[in-house]
Amino acid sequence: MKAGGCLVPSRTRPYWKWKVGGLPPKWNRVESKVRVRLLVESLEEVVSAFAELPDTRSRLAKLIAWGKELPAMPEADKQDEFRVPGCLSTVYIQVELHDGLLLFRGDSDTLLVKGLVALLVKGLSYLTPKQVVELSPEFIFDTGIKQSLVPGRANGFRNIFLKMQELAKDFL
Repeated sequence: MKAGGCLVPSRTRPYWKWKVGGLPPKWNRVESKVRVRLLVESLEEVVSAFAELPDTRSRLAKLIAWGKELPAMPEADKQDEFRVPGCLSTVYIQVELHDGLLLFRGDSDTLLVKGLVALLVKGLSYLTPKQVVELSPEFIFDTGIKQSLVPGRANGFRNIFLKMQELAKDFL
C-alpha cells in the first residue's frame, strides 16, 4: 500500500495517520529498523545515519556536525516570508523545484537547531511536493533524537517541518 510517500504494509497505519507521540506500542527498537525501510530513500538514509549510532551523545554530536556543515544562507535571502514561526531560534527555510523534485535550504542562528534544519534539508530534498506534504514528522522517533530534545527544541523541529510542508504545497 502506498501512503504518505511511503510504502507501508497494509496491516499498519502509515506515518501520516499516527498522532504525535503515538507510535504503535508493539513496535520496539528492533522493529524500528523495519520501519526505516518503509520511508522514502533520502529520508531513510538520514534516519539510518542517526539510528545506527550507539547513544544520545553520539546522535547530538552528529546533529551538531551536520549543523556546522550546512552552508549559511546569504543575509539577502533571510526574509520574513521564509522565517519559521514558533521557534525559539531564528530559522529560515527556502525551497526550489527542479525537475519535479524539491530542493530545500535553510539556516538557523543556533548550532543545534541548524543541525535539525540540516537533518530535514537532507531528508526532504529530492522528494516530490506530494511526498513532503503527505509525510508526518514521526520519523524523528526512529532517529533517536526526539528523546534528547527539550520541549522547545522538539516544538521547533515540528515547526520547521510544517514550514517545509507549507512551502511544498505551493508546488502542488
